Amino acid sequence: MILILVAHPDDEVLGCGGTIAKYAQEGEDIVAIIISDGDPLNKSNEFAIKRRKESIAAGKILGINDTVFIGLQDRPFGSDLKDKHVKGRIEKIINKLAPKIIFTHCPDDPHPVHANIAKLAKEIAQKDNIPLYTFSIGSPFKVKQRDMPRLYIDISDTFDKKKKALKEFHSQEHWLIYYKLIAQVSNKIAGMHSNHKYAEVFYKW
Repeated sequence: MILILVAHPDDEVLGCGGTIAKYAQEGEDIVAIIISDGDPLNKSNEFAIKRRKESIAAGKILGINDTVFIGLQDRPFGSDLKDKHVKGRIEKIINKLAPKIIFTHCPDDPHPVHANIAKLAKEIAQKDNIPLYTFSIGSPFKVKQRDMPRLYIDISDTFDKKKKALKEFHSQEHWLIYYKLIAQVSNKIAGMHSNHKYAEVFYKW
């Protein structure tokens, strides 16, 4: 079982959508845990529900078996993740799933929400001895983690599925223009480094 642990609905697709689809094609069970409701402006409960529906629709395209929404408000929530009830709930879910690998955000991600999720993932993975691989969403170039072991996954055959899945996030259509471009550039660069048309790169932490 492969676990994807991310902050917002759409992070799972931007960060490792091609890899999710590849694992799904190989018969792996994929579960995504999304911590935030994805509503930074506190627009409405309906907006948060819409983002969940978009994430579920995208997940179906990629082959995600289940998506678990924790539903925290979209803020840095460092203190929220230290709350024993919130943290305990997340740990309980992960322990029950018993994943053989976890994919999550990079710890040096400039987005504080992403960075806090990475720290939580590290703590849980380290305690349960689960391999942890991180990805970057906002930049095609990683500097701080360039000395970390890298894992390149060929997504040449699943890149189109990743693009199709990203189209499901209608509420983020304009906001995602930048991130879609970054994802495409990143996947192309990773492909060049690994002798593939497209690839996703992860850093073992």
